Amino acid sequence: MRILRYDQPDFAEQVLGLHRRAEPDAEVARTVAEIIREVRVRGDAAVIGYTRQFDGAELTPATLRIGAPELET
Repeated sequence: MRILRYDQPDFAEQVLGLHRRAEPDAEVARTVAEIIREVRVRGDAAVIGYTRQFDGAELTPATLRIGAPELET
């Protein structure tokens, strides 16, 4: 794996040299669409499930709540 650091003098050149496609891989696009569909249908339960699956974090509906002070930042 190639690691790019923003503080390297040639960072901009390295980023421009990355191989990028205009369209994501079809499998990635299907997976993302499925996740979005699940979140729309199941709401917080889907977010909690995917967070557990991908990040290993154990969330609850209460821990998903964001208070007014956090929204202001």
